[in-house]
Amino acid sequence: MDEFFTITTFGILLFSALRLATPMIFAALGGMFSERSGVINIALEGLMLAGAFTAAVVTYETSNPYYGFLCGIVSGGLIALIFAIVVIEFEADQVVAGFGINIL
Repeated sequence: MDEFFTITTFGILLFSALRLATPMIFAALGGMFSERSGVINIALEGLMLAGAFTAAVVTYETSNPYYGFLCGIVSGGLIALIFAIVVIEFEADQVVAGFGINIL
């Protein structure tokens, strides 16, 4: 009987770890694609935090999670656009620009 609880507990723990790590897995996947294109994007966590904060505020203010979801996507995209303009057009250092986005 103890073995059953051990296997069950391990399964629940594994499922919870995968469920909670999904956003970071998606961020790592996006970072991999940006690395393959030649851009060092260390601003991924800042982009995720800005999108999550915007989504939470808009959802709270409008009481509509769909507006919050959409605004979170748009805000993350706009900050990524700012990062791209700074790095590509102004030829700034990618690490410094990414660090600045994380602090923002």
